[in-house]
Amino acid sequence: MMLVAPEIGIRRVVTTDIQGRYEFADLPEGRYTISASKGGYVTLQFGQRRPFEPGHPVTVADGQTIEQVDFALPRGSAIVGRVTDEFGEPITGVQVQAQRYTYLPGGQRRLTPAGFGSTDDRGEFRVFGLMPGEYIVSTAARGGFNFQQGAGGSNDSFEGYAPSYYPGTSSPSEAQPVAVALGQEVTLNMSLMAARMARISGTAVDSMGRPATNAFVTLMSREGSAGISFVANGRVTADGSFTLINVAPGDVMLQVSLSPRAPGEPNENGRVPLTVTGADITGVRITTSPGAAVAGTVVFEGTSPRTGDPTPRIYVMDAKLNEPTFFNSDPSNGLIAEDGSFQVKNIGPGEILFRATTPPAWTLKSVTLNGDEITDVPTTIAESAKTPTLKVVLTDRVTDVTGTVASSRGEPLKDYVVIVQPVEAREGAAATRYLRTARPDQEGRFRIHALPPGRYLAAAVESLEQGREWDPEFARRVRESATSFSLAEGQTLTLSLKLANIQ
Repeated sequence: MMLVAPEIGIRRVVTTDIQGRYEFADLPEGRYTISASKGGYVTLQFGQRRPFEPGHPVTVADGQTIEQVDFALPRGSAIVGRVTDEFGEPITGVQVQAQRYTYLPGGQRRLTPAGFGSTDDRGEFRVFGLMPGEYIVSTAARGGFNFQQGAGGSNDSFEGYAPSYYPGTSSPSEAQPVAVALGQEVTLNMSLMAARMARISGTAVDSMGRPATNAFVTLMSREGSAGISFVANGRVTADGSFTLINVAPGDVMLQVSLSPRAPGEPNENGRVPLTVTGADITGVRITTSPGAAVAGTVVFEGTSPRTGDPTPRIYVMDAKLNEPTFFNSDPSNGLIAEDGSFQVKNIGPGEILFRATTPPAWTLKSVTLNGDEITDVPTTIAESAKTPTLKVVLTDRVTDVTGTVASSRGEPLKDYVVIVQPVEAREGAAATRYLRTARPDQEGRFRIHALPPGRYLAAAVESLEQGREWDPEFARRVRESATSFSLAEGQTLTLSLKLANIQ
C-alpha cells in the first residue's frame, strides 16, 4: 500500500496483514492518493473504476479518522507466448515488451512501456499484471554483453535478431494491436529472422583533448524511434577507444560520461545520435564537455517556512520532452543556499526550461535570464567563459481552485474528471504547468493547487484515460464545452461545473 500527498511532501508505504488490513497513522491534514499493488494483480488507486484512469483522492481533516478505504484488486491480464528463430527453434533471453499508445505534452502520440517479460530456455515468455486494453508487443534480442574492450577486430561478423513487432514487422505503425480483457490471458507466438548486427567503434576525448580513460559509454534507443527501450554500456579504454558490438538496427543515442579526474574538476558528457542499419559504424569521435553552467539567485516572496520535503532545488528539463539530458551526480547541483544562491552545472545542448522543486507552501513565479523573462520560453544555454545569471522568484501566494460538478439535471456528482487548460495554448513541457486534471475526493469536491495566474478553461467529463488530455482533437472538443475563469496570484476560487458530454 502506498500513500502520497505531493502538496505537503508526504509519501508512505505499508504492507497489509494476513487479513488484508492496513493503516496509515498520524497523518496531518491533507489530500492523499492511496494505491494498492500485488504481484500478478492490477495496481489500483482508491476509487479507480476504469483502466488507466486516476483514482479519487482522500481528504483528511485534522484529527479525522477515515475508515473503509477498501480495495478489491482484480487479477492482471497477461500476454504469453513463444519466440522462435526462422527454423522454429526457441530463442532464449529475448526481451518482450508490451507497450501502449499515449499522448504526451505537446500532443505527440508515442508508445510507452506497460509491461516486460523475457524468454526462458524454451523460448516462452509471460508479460503479466496488465490493465485491460490494447497493446503493441515488441521483441528485442540482446545476446551477451554489448561491449568489447578496445577497437576490436574489423573482420568479425555478428548475426542477431532485429527488433520486431507482432505479428512480424519492423515498424510499430504496421504492428497488430493485441487486445486483452480483464484477467484474460492471450497467447501469441513470434518468429524472428536473423539479421546482421553492427559494430560501433571510435574514440572519446575530454574537453582538454586527453583520452577519456575509464569514461562510461551508454547506448540507448532514442524515444519515439524504434519504440523498444534498451540500454547497453561499457567503459572507454586507456587510449580512449571503445567498441560496442551486436547493435541492432534502429535510431540510437551514444553518450559518454566522464567522472572528475581530480577533486574540483567537473563531470563531462558528450553524445551523438546515430542511425544503425546493420553496417559497421567506425571512426566515431566524441568530445566530452562540462556543459554549460548557470549561476543565480532565488528570491522568496513571502514569509512561509522555506524548509520541507522536497528540498528546494533549481533544475532543467528538456523543453520538448524528447531528448535525453546530461546527468550530473553532484548532489549540490542546483541546491539553493541559505542566501538564495545556486548553480546549475552540466547543462547539455538543446532547448531547456528552468524549473524548481519547492516546499509545499511555495511555487514557481518567474525565471529571468540576464534580465529577460524565460519562465516558459525554451532556452539554449551555450558554453562560454561567462556564466549567465539567472533569477528565480518563488512565491507563497499560491492559487487554489476547488469546486463541484453537477449532472445536466443539477444532481451533484461524485465520479468525474475536471480538465483545466489555459486559454492561450502552451507547447511542449511548458504546458505541464498549465494543463491539469483533477478527480473528486470522497465528498465529491475537486481541487487544483498552484496553477500559475492567468486565464483558463475548465470542463468536467465522465471519465478520462491518463494522457488523453494531451490529445489535440480531444482538447479542442473540451475547449468548446468549457467554462472560462481567471486566476490572480494567491487567489482561491470555487467553481460549479456541469458535466459535459464529450466522447
